[in-house]
Amino acid sequence: MDAMQQMVFDVLGRPELDKINFKVEGTMMLCIHFWGVRQGLRDNVLRASHEPSLGQGKAKYSLRYNRFKLGFTSTGGSTDREALIVHESTHAALDLCRQNKRLRVSEGIAYLAQVLYFYHKHRAAIDAGTATPTFGDPILAAAWEVSKGVRTSASLSRAEMQPLYDAIDASALYAGRLDDVEQMDG
Repeated sequence: MDAMQQMVFDVLGRPELDKINFKVEGTMMLCIHFWGVRQGLRDNVLRASHEPSLGQGKAKYSLRYNRFKLGFTSTGGSTDREALIVHESTHAALDLCRQNKRLRVSEGIAYLAQVLYFYHKHRAAIDAGTATPTFGDPILAAAWEVSKGVRTSASLSRAEMQPLYDAIDASALYAGRLDDVEQMDG
């Protein structure tokens, strides 16, 4: 396993991921799915590469090539970068399970997993009121609010997800594509 794969592998072994278990519109995202992604990295079914053109705070998962493309070579202890790896790993998990999903569902699930990782990493301070996350990205801000529903319940309906879907649709990155189906080929 190369250094980039190892970085993703290590993040997916963190205990915060054991607490991520939820369902959105009938699609389950369970901590065990992240273990499948770890196995895919270990077996070289999934790869990771540094893509400097993305920029330091960006990452992508390529369904076509089963590859993480990361704009950074180290998390540097950054929860934001770790959470971004969790986001992209959610896409990888859906891909490995061959679950074709509408973009709104796959991105909604990925953004929820991303902010839930952040929450669990800083849970003690957040719950004590000594830390209050602020997200400059409107999608992450919406995901944070929606995620409050899966901290106490394991399932979210489309209506409960709608504020997040609206934020995703308002982004130039996703606008007009919420109903596109992503072909997960494993």
